[in-house]
Amino acid sequence: MRGPARGYPPPVDVAPDYLEPLRGWRLWELAGGRDDLRLRSLVRRDCRWPVGGPLVADCPSGRLPGPPERHEAPEASCWCGIHAFSDEGTALRTMADLGQELDGPVVVGTVLLWGAVVQCAEGLRGQFAYPGELWVPHLAGRPRGRPVAERLAAGLARYRVPVHTLPLESWADPPARVPRGDRAPLPPGG
Repeated sequence: MRGPARGYPPPVDVAPDYLEPLRGWRLWELAGGRDDLRLRSLVRRDCRWPVGGPLVADCPSGRLPGPPERHEAPEASCWCGIHAFSDEGTALRTMADLGQELDGPVVVGTVLLWGAVVQCAEGLRGQFAYPGELWVPHLAGRPRGRPVAERLAAGLARYRVPVHTLPLESWADPPARVPRGDRAPLPPGG
């Protein structure tokens, strides 16, 4: 067989080792002050999401009772990895369930997952993750709700992703979907 035709690349036998990230939904708490506002995991409270680079999953099985079995995260037979809901409705209902029980403000948003990704009953678990788009909820009937949410959203602009505020009538009755297109996101970087 002769080589590739002139001007064309050679044929490819394998798929490239990159794909578009998978998009899921999740909740975060906020941690830090005005100049160092960061997203924080609801479950692993010592986990603050890095700005400008991915969160890398690990398996905390060494901290659990029983013999530690170290492995790369996520592992299908373990619960490790960076968790995401597969749909926004589940994330919003969970936000309603947890909203008033958390120590700090809650944020809902999309998360991009890549590397090894495992599908599970609750959604997805990924090896690497970074926020995709964020919404800072506030109670619409409270006079200071929106200005506080806007300050928090401005602080989250450091992640350089679209950040919005999300007015709620009550924590118990969240919208089925986050609003899209009705209001421009805060510009990345402030």
